[in-house]
Amino acid sequence: MHYVFFLKQFCSSTIIRSFRNVHRMSYPLKTALDVSGTLTETLWFPADKQTKKSPRNNWVFFIIPGNPGVIDYYTSFLTTIYEEHEKMINIIGVSHLGHSHDPHNHSSETLYSLQDQIEHKILCFDKLREKFEKEGDVKPKFILAGHSVGAHICKEEFSCFL
Repeated sequence: MHYVFFLKQFCSSTIIRSFRNVHRMSYPLKTALDVSGTLTETLWFPADKQTKKSPRNNWVFFIIPGNPGVIDYYTSFLTTIYEEHEKMINIIGVSHLGHSHDPHNHSSETLYSLQDQIEHKILCFDKLREKFEKEGDVKPKFILAGHSVGAHICKEEFSCFL
């Protein structure tokens, strides 16, 4: 597998709902992120701010999968990253439009182009950035990661901010 990583510092932000007592839950948290009215299957490993104060708490690792576009395929990879970083970084991964196995995916009849997927991931990133801006007191640092077509989407997303 090939992973391409892009690093860029942005103001904090996110749109995943805040959970109380997230340090007591098992990870990843599986949720549906509302992105402009479209529910998007999401895995979230929140930074554990309860155990230690660390500059890594403001890091957000945002991953976009390759085909078939289902973020669940990356659970063990993301769990390894999360544990290697002592649960001190936020990790968020989103599935591609129309590629979710969950019941909220009513778009099975809709075909999405590559450009649709790129625009969707830019909107996802904007939502995440907004959330971390509201919740954090330190500017977060984002790591955009993608596998295969996800790396291409990251490149397109990254170029929007240059």
